[in-house]
Amino acid sequence: MTMKKIYIIALVIGIASCTASKLTVPTQADADEAQKTFPGATLADISNGKGLYEQHCQSCHGLKTVTDYSVQAWHSIVPGMVQQANEKSPNSVSENDERLILMYVTSVRR
Repeated sequence: MTMKKIYIIALVIGIASCTASKLTVPTQADADEAQKTFPGATLADISNGKGLYEQHCQSCHGLKTVTDYSVQAWHSIVPGMVQQANEKSPNSVSENDERLILMYVTSVRR
C-alpha cells in the first residue's frame, strides 16, 4: 500500500472517530425529558433513535451535534431530511424511525 493510501485511510478513520465522539449517549434523564413531548418514551427508544440517527443521517452527510440546533429547528430538520432520504431510497426511513430520531435529537440536550 502506498503512503498516500495509508494517509487517506488514517484521515477517514480520524474524521469518523471525531464525528462519533460528539454524539451524546442517552440517559434516563433524557428519557424523562423526552416523555414531555413523546409520552411513554423510554431510554431504549432514545438509544434506538441515536442508532438510527447514526445509521441514516451519516449516510448522506456528517453527523451534527444535537445542541447545534434548537428543539424547534430539529422538528423542521428531521422531517425534511427523512423526505430527502426516502426520495433517494423509498421507505428507507419509516415513520417510527423518524419519531425515534426526533426523540433522540430533541431530548439529549447536554
